[in-house]
Amino acid sequence: MLINLWVKDKSNGYVHQVGTNPHDSVEFLCGEVVYVNMQSTASTLDDYEWVDPPDLDGYVSITPEQLWLNRELIHRDLIKTMRGGE
Repeated sequence: MLINLWVKDKSNGYVHQVGTNPHDSVEFLCGEVVYVNMQSTASTLDDYEWVDPPDLDGYVSITPEQLWLNRELIHRDLIKTMRGGE
């Protein structure tokens, strides 16, 4: 199962998916799920807030299982694109 969690930095409005930054951490404190930036120690208890995932128009969402099953097709399409669409 893939978890799609997003947070917003209240200081600058930057929104990102949890797990895409090496400083991301999710912790359970007193039964509450808390995001923590391990570099700055800022968290959803103070400087961050949970947000809904952004609208991903133009993107395809797939599971790791789908990626594995379609790896040869994806690889072939990637090579084709890199070669200029032969």
